[in-house]
Amino acid sequence: MDFHLICKYKSSGMRGPILVDYRVHPDGVIAAGLSFVPKYDLVRYGFRVPILPQEMIGWYGRGSGESYVDRKESQRIGWFTSVD
Repeated sequence: MDFHLICKYKSSGMRGPILVDYRVHPDGVIAAGLSFVPKYDLVRYGFRVPILPQEMIGWYGRGSGESYVDRKESQRIGWFTSVD
């Protein structure tokens, strides 16, 4: 059975709430989604998740550095982990 948590945040720069949707699957995989509608054109918007040094996470996407829209082409797409 999955554990499902939705967090709702407010920001003066958004037209409505910021919703963060977390799903924890029985095998330990965590899926997170982020949903918002900005009031203004955003140059950058980040999402940070604190990870303890002893924890290892992995993701498929751009990495391993920052991949904002203005610099995403500098990051390759692949499988990355928090451990070198």
